[in-house]
Amino acid sequence: MILVCGEALIDRFVGPPEGTEMPARAVAGGSPFNAAIALISRLC
Repeated sequence: MILVCGEALIDRFVGPPEGTEMPARAVAGGSPFNAAIALISRLC
């Protein structure tokens, strides 16, 4: 499943169901985060 809700500073990955739960993992990323990293790397 892919869900897009505006701009976020995290990427959320949902794994396969485990019983009645769906495990999810949040990882730093997203367009604003990537743009900030690119800008900082060019300034240093």
